[in-house]
Amino acid sequence: MELPFIFNSFDTFPVGGPKIFPPKGEASRRGLSDAMMSYWAEFACSGSPGWGRNKDLPQWQA
Repeated sequence: MELPFIFNSFDTFPVGGPKIFPPKGEASRRGLSDAMMSYWAEFACSGSPGWGRNKDLPQWQA
């Protein structure tokens, strides 16, 4: 279930669609997806998710 958030693909991912991800939650869902993608990108770049790629998120805690 985390993969649509990581790839920001709620409509096209095999486990996505409106029954699982209803339109009314889109803004919150996109915000969480943006944060997850930022943390993953920073982890890939530096080895630590830290504060996300733009250093604008709360620090990732172990």
